[in-house]
Amino acid sequence: MCSDRDRQIFRGMITACDLCMKNNNNAQKGGADIPDERTDARMHRSLIR
Repeated sequence: MCSDRDRQIFRGMITACDLCMKNNNNAQKGGADIPDERTDARMHRSLIR
């Protein structure tokens, strides 16, 4: 889940946000289990690079 601050940092990288949201929703089906926003932000940064 992306906070407003995260959205500013990623400057509209909504695709990465949507990917994280999808992974969170599908955690029981083998998607990524993201425990907190800090891990979420690290994942975003790694996806954007």
